[in-house]
Amino acid sequence: MKMIYIDPPYNTDQQFVYTERFGDSVERNARWVEMLRPRLALAKRLLTDDGVIFISIDDQALCHLRVLTDIVF
Repeated sequence: MKMIYIDPPYNTDQQFVYTERFGDSVERNARWVEMLRPRLALAKRLLTDDGVIFISIDDQALCHLRVLTDIVF
């Protein structure tokens, strides 16, 4: 494939009670990353060498997605 576009969930967990100062949860972020990791690995296998991937995400999950894409790609 020359181009892949994905629109993953925006890393919100409505049932989670925020206990940390800025509403960021290590466990929630870890679950989200582990859900997304195999999907990105599959996308990488499907892309041609000159292919591109576009991912729609909000600002709150951007840093986690950036680290994950650096690892996978």
